[in-house]
Amino acid sequence: MLENLDLRSCEKLEYLPVEMSNLKALQSLQIRRCNKLQWPEPQSKHSNWLSHDNILLELVALKQLNIDGPLKILESIHTTTTKLNMRSLDIGKLSSFPTLMQSMVELEGLEIVELGPGIRALPSWMTSFLQLKNLTMVNCESVESIPALDTLPMLLQLKLWRLTSITKLPGSFTRTGGFPTLEVFDLYECEKLTEFPEVEEGAMPKLRELGLVGCVCLQSLPLSLSLLSNVQELDVSDCNDNLLTFCKVNFRDSPIWKSFTVDGKCLITKEEI
Repeated sequence: MLENLDLRSCEKLEYLPVEMSNLKALQSLQIRRCNKLQWPEPQSKHSNWLSHDNILLELVALKQLNIDGPLKILESIHTTTTKLNMRSLDIGKLSSFPTLMQSMVELEGLEIVELGPGIRALPSWMTSFLQLKNLTMVNCESVESIPALDTLPMLLQLKLWRLTSITKLPGSFTRTGGFPTLEVFDLYECEKLTEFPEVEEGAMPKLRELGLVGCVCLQSLPLSLSLLSNVQELDVSDCNDNLLTFCKVNFRDSPIWKSFTVDGKCLITKEEI
C-alpha cells in the first residue's frame, strides 16, 4: 500500500482524483510548485476531483505534509478538536495561521517558509507543541515578536532565518531552565536584531551551536554569554565589524572565546592556543 506520494513540480497538475482519499496508508504527502493545482468546493460539478475539505480527514495515516501555495486543505477545517497524528508539517506562503494547526499537538518538526505581510506575531499556541524537536522559520519578514518558545521541553533545533523585522528576542529565551534540550540556535540574517538578551545561569544547558550570521545590527553581546559553557561554535560571520571588535576585546579571556568563528575559521589566534 502506498505510504509516500511526492507531487513536487507537477506543473500541469490541475486537480487530484477523489480516489486519492482511499489512500488510507499514506503517511507522507508533498505538494509543492504545482502552480495550476485547484481545490474545487464540496458538491461542485467537479465530483471526480478531490475537494479541499476532506483530504486531511480522509488520509487518516498522514504524518508528514509538505505543501505551499493555496492552503485550503488546512484553512477549510475550522476546528481545533479534529485530532490529527501529524508529525511533520512543512508549509509555505501563509497569509494567516490555519485554525487546524492548533490541534497538531503531536508535531515533531515544523517548517514555515514565507509569512504574509499581515502576520506580525507568532501565535502563542505554538508553545503547546510539547513534542516539537525542530522548528524552522524562513523569510518571515513581517514578524516582530515571538512567543516563549523556551518552554518547549523537547526542542533540539531552532532556526530563525531572515526574520528581518525582529529587533530583539524574548528575555525568557535565556532564563534559567529555558530551552532545556536545545542544541542548535541559528539566527540567520535577522538584519534588525540589535540585542541579544542577558543569559542567566542554567539557560540553554545543552546548546552546542549558536549562529548569528548576517545579524548586521548587533554591536555587542552580553558578557553573560560566557555562561553558555557547552557552546562549541559561535558563528559571527558577516556581522558588523564593531561586533567582532567587541568580542575580541571582551571575550578573549573567557572559555567561550575558543568557540567564536568567522567563515568557518576560529577567531582565536595561534598565540592564544
